[in-house]
Amino acid sequence: GINLKYIKNKINMGACYSRNIGIDNAKGKYINFLDDDDELYPLKIEKSINKIKLNEKIGIICTGMDFYKVEKNKVKKINRKFEEKKLYDLKDFLKGTNISTTSTLLFLKKALLDIGKFEEIPSSQEALVILKILNKGYFAMGINESLVQYRWHGKTGECISSNKEKFLKGREQYLEELLKVINNLKLERKEKEEMLFIRNWKRFDCFINNDLKNNILLFKEMIKYKIFCQENVIAIIKIILKVLKIK
Repeated sequence: GINLKYIKNKINMGACYSRNIGIDNAKGKYINFLDDDDELYPLKIEKSINKIKLNEKIGIICTGMDFYKVEKNKVKKINRKFEEKKLYDLKDFLKGTNISTTSTLLFLKKALLDIGKFEEIPSSQEALVILKILNKGYFAMGINESLVQYRWHGKTGECISSNKEKFLKGREQYLEELLKVINNLKLERKEKEEMLFIRNWKRFDCFINNDLKNNILLFKEMIKYKIFCQENVIAIIKIILKVLKIK
């Protein structure tokens, strides 16, 4: 049978703390996390391990998923468009390669330990872990197949991604690390700005959707970090005009 070890926190300590307890207690070489409302399909672990064994510098394997919107009772199949046998590096991630969410990922345990495990931030934990692992020189590989059912509870749920205040706070902490990584790369300013837009502002655009208050907060963030490439300014103008039209 399956050998399970159940560890229960005395109080709710949050996802990052619990994942780190799991890392500390894991005996194997690889780790696949599973959020309590998600589901791994039968061959998910086997196929991910077969893939990660192809190269000792692979730190992350990501698969496609069936995206289940609980509030609308709908399932949308999302298959990542990975190139077969391609090793994705830090620059690929910064240029927009989508490698999350948590349950779709199989990690090399050593890679997680090399970055000090999960950092305690209120959102964007997975993105920060991926960023740090790739910045350590590890690679990611993908599997073009839905091997996970991921549940998104939307505005009616209690997940962090539906809480704007926590989302923005965690996103700012992630952005600080993102800026450090990008600024350490020997790149032209325009390329750095494009990376920041792709990895950060596009997601803000989608998340904040029709919320004037948070769009103003986003604009303040742009001023703070001096991220004023053309795409950023156009995106902000569009969503603010859209909000004003709706109001």
